[in-house]
Amino acid sequence: MRVRIGFGVGGGTTSGDPEVFGAVFDGLERLGFDSLWVAERASGPALD
Repeated sequence: MRVRIGFGVGGGTTSGDPEVFGAVFDGLERLGFDSLWVAERASGPALD
């Protein structure tokens, strides 16, 4: 059995900065996460 693990980021996590979002994405991939979940609004203040 394989267990898949994802990570969810909220709207304010990356502060709308593509470089920060890319670093988060790359770090999660390096750690072996299977998926990245984002809010409907990937940048800016939003309630999840």
